[in-house]
Amino acid sequence: MTPVLFILIVSSLLIILLYWVLSTIRETENIRTKIPRFNYELAAELSSYGESELYLPQDSIKFIGHKNNTWFAYWNLSQEKLARTAQQHDTIPDPERIVLRLYEISEWQRYFDIEVKSISGRCRFELQAGVSYYVVLGMNVKKQFIPMLTSQTIKKTTPTANGNDEI
Repeated sequence: MTPVLFILIVSSLLIILLYWVLSTIRETENIRTKIPRFNYELAAELSSYGESELYLPQDSIKFIGHKNNTWFAYWNLSQEKLARTAQQHDTIPDPERIVLRLYEISEWQRYFDIEVKSISGRCRFELQAGVSYYVVLGMNVKKQFIPMLTSQTIKKTTPTANGNDEI
């Protein structure tokens, strides 16, 4: 009786361990690594960088540069526009689906999605020189990107003698 009980306990533990490993793999499939072409940062600490008194009206987005390689995207989306856009596309207005899409325009156009999950915020970028960029705030719904706010296009150039970037 003891060997049968031992086999049942070990089998149960192995099944639980296998279930845990498989459920963890499914959760980590959606986690993206940082994109090697540029660095970005989403955090509450970004308010201490640069324009602390920046006022951004509702339903607007701004993409601006600062000294060296630092560029910021600021956005402020209203709940009404989110709900209206979601209704037009027959989906739920879920802030968890909000994505900041960075477009890189060089020989061809590429884009990189950053899950911001917020209707207002900011993101700091370190971009490559000699390339044009713009950002679009939108929602990812059923593998479709729905744009809501689009910034102006900027071109990251090499720093000038005084350390400021030319736009």
